[in-house]
Amino acid sequence: AHKMVKGKQITITWHVDDLKISCVNKGAIDDVVKALNECYGKKKRVVVHEGKVHDYLGVIMDFTQEGKVVLSMFEYINELLESAPSEMNGTTVTPA
Repeated sequence: AHKMVKGKQITITWHVDDLKISCVNKGAIDDVVKALNECYGKKKRVVVHEGKVHDYLGVIMDFTQEGKVVLSMFEYINELLESAPSEMNGTTVTPA
């Protein structure tokens, strides 16, 4: 979902109960978090993670480089492979 707030776009993406809120105006994000906590906070408070590197649904989003975002799923894929049953180890000629 997108909305213009004070001339800047705020974007909210969600999957079940995981939200990603982004906007160059931090105050707009704070207002959304406050509204969510007022509505749903009695059941469970909204947890906010700030910074330049985020894990959202297994995707590492790295904003440390100016003007760029680096996406990675290496940790998630490694965990997935490690948790796979041992009979799945090895190689095959086709994926079927």
